[in-house]
Amino acid sequence: QFIAVTTSIYKDEEENQNETFEIEAVNGNAVQIKGAFAFHHYAGIEYQSEVILLSRNILFDGQGPSNDGIGGHILVRGEGRISGVEGYGMGQHNQLGRYPFHFHRSGENPNSYFSDNSVVASGFRCYVLHDTQHARLLRNTAFDVQGNCFYIEDGVEENNLIMFNIAAYIHPIGRPSAGSFQGGEIFRQGDEAVQPADHSASGFYIANAANVFIGNAASGGWACYSFPNKFRPIGPSRDVPIVPAERPLLKFEGNTGHSAGYFWSGAGSCIYVGGHLFEENGETVYNTGRSQNRNTKNLDGDSAWLLFSNTRLWMCGIGVNFWGRRLDMVNLEIHDSRKGATLFDECSINNVLFNADSGNPSSLGLSSWQRQVGIQGYDTHVLLMLSDVICRNFAGPRQQCFETMTHSDQFKAQGINALSRCTFDNTPFENRIWHENQDTGSARNYNIMDFDGSCSGDLGEKTLIGAITANLRSTSGWWRINDQCQEAWGNYYCPSNGVEVATIRQIIPGTIYEGAPTEPIGVAHLFGPDLPAGDHSRTISAGPDVSGPCGVGGWYFQYDQGSPGYWEITGRKIPHGRTQ
Repeated sequence: QFIAVTTSIYKDEEENQNETFEIEAVNGNAVQIKGAFAFHHYAGIEYQSEVILLSRNILFDGQGPSNDGIGGHILVRGEGRISGVEGYGMGQHNQLGRYPFHFHRSGENPNSYFSDNSVVASGFRCYVLHDTQHARLLRNTAFDVQGNCFYIEDGVEENNLIMFNIAAYIHPIGRPSAGSFQGGEIFRQGDEAVQPADHSASGFYIANAANVFIGNAASGGWACYSFPNKFRPIGPSRDVPIVPAERPLLKFEGNTGHSAGYFWSGAGSCIYVGGHLFEENGETVYNTGRSQNRNTKNLDGDSAWLLFSNTRLWMCGIGVNFWGRRLDMVNLEIHDSRKGATLFDECSINNVLFNADSGNPSSLGLSSWQRQVGIQGYDTHVLLMLSDVICRNFAGPRQQCFETMTHSDQFKAQGINALSRCTFDNTPFENRIWHENQDTGSARNYNIMDFDGSCSGDLGEKTLIGAITANLRSTSGWWRINDQCQEAWGNYYCPSNGVEVATIRQIIPGTIYEGAPTEPIGVAHLFGPDLPAGDHSRTISAGPDVSGPCGVGGWYFQYDQGSPGYWEITGRKIPHGRTQ
C-alpha cells in the first residue's frame, strides 16, 4: 500500500517535492510510513498538503516492466460501473481515446460511475467523459499524469457529477504554454501534442461548465481548473447545436487548488477562464490567451453569472484569472499567491480573504521586481464589486492588497470599481492600494468608490478615491472634489457627499478618435461653486474617453487646436438622474 503527499511549493514541475511512501502500519488515525520525508509539507490553519492513497485492492498494471508511455486503457461504451481499481502506468501517450478510465460516447448514462479508483503514472490523462451525460466521477485520485487529467472532451458533456476527486502532479505535453501578458500562444494539433490543449495540461479540464463540481482538489499543472472557450463542440460532436462556452456552471462548490500558474508568467493561474479551442481545416487549434470572452447564459438562453462558491487556492501565479462576462464568487480564500485575482467584465466577490503570507515557510520565490497583489482592477469595460474583504499580511515593501491598471492611454477606466466592508490585518495603511501614476489616460481616469469608507479607513463614509497625475499641463486636482480630501497611494480620497463618477466619449475628427495616437491634445477643467480653492484640471489625450466627478458643477474642455468645428459627445456612463 502506497501514499503520495503533495508539494507545498509553488513551482512543483521545476522542483518536484511531491513524495511517495510505502505504508508500514496504520494505527487509528495515524499512518506510519517507511522512510523519512525529504521535503517540508505544510499543514497549517490556512491550508494543508494533501495525502493521497494510491493503492487499491485491484491493480491494472498497464506497463508491466516497460516504461514507454504505451499502457493499457479502459474504455466503456454504454453503461459501466468501476470502483476500487488502481490503474498503474495506464494510458497511451498522445493517442486519442486511449485513457486509463474513459466513458466513450455513452450518451445519457445515469447508472454509470467511476468511483474510488486510482491512476498512477499515467501516459495520457486519467478520467475522461466523452459525449456522456449524467455519469458520476466520485472519490477518484490521480497522481503523476501526462496531459489534462479529469477531462471533458468534446464540449457536449453535461449534467455529470464530479465530486471529491483529486488530481496531483500534472504534466503538460510538449513545451508548456507561456506567451505574453494577455496574448498567450497558439498551438496546433501535431506530433508534440495530438490535442494542443495538453500544452496547458490542468488537473480539471472543463470544456463545458454545465456539470456539478463539489469538493475536488488539484495540485500542480499548468492550471488547476481550466475553462477553455469552445464556441462549438469539437470531434465527433462538432455538429451538435450548442455553444459550450455559454453554458452555466450547475455547481462549483468547495473546490481547492494550488501550485499552478507559473509557466505563463504574465497570466498563469490556478483557475483559468479563457483561451479558445476550435477546429480549423481538419485540425484542432488552441489559443491559450485572451482571444474571445465567454458569455455565460442560463439553460433558457438568458444572460447568467458563472458562480464559484467556497473556493480555496494557494501558491498560484494568479488565483483566478477570468476573461469572460459575469463572474460571481462567494466565500473565496487565496493564500501565498503572486496575485489573488484578475477579473474582466462584470464581476462580484463577496466574503473574500487575500492572504499574502501564511505560516508556510516555502517562499513563492518572487524576483525583486515582482509585486504581490490581492486583486488587480482592470482599466476599462469592467464592473468590479468587492464586499466583505479581508487583506492579510500585505506588510512588505512590494505587497499591496489592491492594484490599479494604469499603463494604457487607449484603454481608460470608467466608474468601474466598488468596495465595501474592507478589513486590513497586518497590512499597513500605505500598502492598501498600489497606483502607479503614469502620464496616461488610464492613470488619469482611475477611480474607486469606497462605499462605506472602510478601504480608505479613517473617513467612515462613502469615499471617492481618484488619481493624482500632475504633469506640465495640469496640476491634476481633477479628483479633489472638496476640502476634506486627503492624499495617499498617489490618490486623493474624499467624502463623496453625493458626487458620483461619469464617463463621456468625445469625437473630433482628425483629433480625437478611436485608435488615435496617445499624445496630449488639451486640458479638461472641473468647475463648481463648492470646489476648494486651487486648480482642478487634467490632461486629455487623443483617445475618446474621459472620466471624472459628476455632481460638483461641470467640465470645461480646452483644446490645443482651439474650438472644434465638429464635436460629437456620447454619455458612456452617466449616474442615474444626473444632468451635471
